[in-house]
Amino acid sequence: MTLLGFVGLGTMGGRVAHRLLQAGHTVYGYNRTQEKAQWLVDAGLRLCANPREAAQASEVVFSMVTDTEALEAVTAGPDGILAGLSRGKVFVDMSTCSPSFSRGLAERVRERGAAMLDAPVSGSVSTLEAGNLSIMVGGDQAVYARVSSILKDIGPKVTRVGDNGKAVLMKIATNL
Repeated sequence: MTLLGFVGLGTMGGRVAHRLLQAGHTVYGYNRTQEKAQWLVDAGLRLCANPREAAQASEVVFSMVTDTEALEAVTAGPDGILAGLSRGKVFVDMSTCSPSFSRGLAERVRERGAAMLDAPVSGSVSTLEAGNLSIMVGGDQAVYARVSSILKDIGPKVTRVGDNGKAVLMKIATNL
């Protein structure tokens, strides 16, 4: 199994990380309020002190936070996800954020020698818990092929919709 990182262990993110743990992956996680992640630690998650540590420890690091501002907070700076990325790693952002911000973030990830996919979800907590979550993916086809089996551990409906930023755009259109 792949070493995974997960940043943002809230209502949805925590349940996604839990599905990845149940699928047999080693998951390194970070949440701003660490006490809220205790149930995941009890399930085998390895808690990190910051997003950078989660990214450094993993081959593929996920984030799932509330909005563009929160995504900037967990990716930027010396303790952010970007600081923990290196050549060959993959960053999968599952947040609903600005498509232009997502495209810019993908460029910053490429500058570090890593690759990024935007992969927002369609569904609720109950859809996720029932194993029926749909995931839209934007990004390079080869990178998508590398991680599609991991995404299918989260939900059975995984569809690549185009380049970086396209999945976030589709998610916003769907929400409207």
